[in-house]
Amino acid sequence: MDKDFQENLREFIADVVRGVCHRTKTDQTGELLTCSQIPSIMQEFVAVLKRQTYGFSTPMEMFYAIKNQKTMENIKMEFADYLANQPSHLLPSTMKTLISEKIDQLIKKFTESLLGPNPTYHASLQDDLESHLQEEEEKFCSAYTTRFTCSAIGLGITAGIGLYGVVGAAAARGTVVLATQPAVVAAEKVVAESVATGTVTLVKSAMSALVGRFFRGGL
Repeated sequence: MDKDFQENLREFIADVVRGVCHRTKTDQTGELLTCSQIPSIMQEFVAVLKRQTYGFSTPMEMFYAIKNQKTMENIKMEFADYLANQPSHLLPSTMKTLISEKIDQLIKKFTESLLGPNPTYHASLQDDLESHLQEEEEKFCSAYTTRFTCSAIGLGITAGIGLYGVVGAAAARGTVVLATQPAVVAAEKVVAESVATGTVTLVKSAMSALVGRFFRGGL
């Protein structure tokens, strides 16, 4: 190597070393990646490769597989966030309808984002994602139905004479909401009416008990 090349090489290496601090890597959450995390990252990467049946005869095929896998994980995270932000006042059947519609939207979104020319591989990914979303849907809807039922029972237990008008107004509002939601089946009206009827029955029982106690006290 002549002197000019040596000098240029020395300046190049010095420039690369000076710029190391500006080339740090971060994960999806913005946290700094360190050398100690490399083994676990590599293990996860190898696990992804083992699960794939697409094949990696070219670097482009590997890129497709990794990109599709990342997209699937993002879809799963989006669905988890969607479930976490659901309200607690909807009827269980209404909630299930909304979640099913969301799953259809996410599956369509994932299908349109898939990369690569292999339809068999794409179908496999779609089936995996759909199974995961449906499993999460079942767990969420089961827990939601339990919470909704307990809340309805609690409402009936705590219902009093002064609550009669509030329940009536709530039932009326519920009827309006049901009428404006085409996706809600007629059975939901029956459920709402049953809850209102049960509350009215409890109120009447409370009134009878109070009247009886008054007359017994008077005697």
